[in-house]
Amino acid sequence: MLKKLSMIVLVITSIMLFTSSNAKKTKSIPYSIKCYKCYNQTLPYSNSHVFSIAYRSFKDEQNPKYKGYCVYKCSHGHILYVNYDTDEKK
Repeated sequence: MLKKLSMIVLVITSIMLFTSSNAKKTKSIPYSIKCYKCYNQTLPYSNSHVFSIAYRSFKDEQNPKYKGYCVYKCSHGHILYVNYDTDEKK
């Protein structure tokens, strides 16, 4: 009985270890972000900052020139480029 129980515990432990280590972790990419260019432009001029929402532009991401970047456009005309992996902003 003890042998069967230890074998079951060993099998369950090994399944948990192998499935959790092989799972590919993906990064969640948001559909919209706050426009950091609007915020930076109003920063030195006033105490109240402009916050506009920039929405993801899937059409512009198809361009090979922006490969690896997530392209966002805000309502004030700014185009934001955010790298998928490093969160570098252009």
